Amino acid sequence: MATRTISLADWQNGATVRFGNPKDWRFKCPMCGTEATPADFVEAHAPNPYSAAGQECIGRYRTDAMTDKPRGCDYAAYGLIPLPELTEVTMPGGRVIRAFPFAAINEV
Repeated sequence: MATRTISLADWQNGATVRFGNPKDWRFKCPMCGTEATPADFVEAHAPNPYSAAGQECIGRYRTDAMTDKPRGCDYAAYGLIPLPELTEVTMPGGRVIRAFPFAAINEV
């Protein structure tokens, strides 16, 4: 899958249509496949949960209670290894940031 570029407004609108409330937006780490929402990052006490959710694996902040090992990895979209699954979001003023892809919507 090729990297795509989208405006911040279009990216936010698409996420809202797909998931509703921003705390429920679900992102998938392209390295390990772990999915997380901003609410998960709040629970894990991440310093900037709403930006971290779209750019960092929850494994940076959360460990498995039984093993004390990371849940996920420590990959970040702004790191040295850009992957084609990342979305480039054009911010107001023209700066471009990389974001994790949205997770699939779980159909019940």
